[in-house]
Amino acid sequence: MGNRRIIINYDKGLFEEDVIRYVKQVIDNGRVSVGANCRKHYCWITTFNDGVVVSVKPKYNTHSDIFTVYQSKLTTK
Repeated sequence: MGNRRIIINYDKGLFEEDVIRYVKQVIDNGRVSVGANCRKHYCWITTFNDGVVVSVKPKYNTHSDIFTVYQSKLTTK
């Protein structure tokens, strides 16, 4: 099957422990998005109540996923 990797990119203003917690929550929810060839992936975009966003994209031709964690610049009024 080959090596699997989880790659995490995140904003410098976030704490590593929090970033890992957000990524874990997305992973715990399972592979719910469907991509090419009906392959399942983690949710493409997850927005948390505190404005933190986790986006995920597969690293195609591998069994790896790239998570990007950032604080949303959008606010609701």
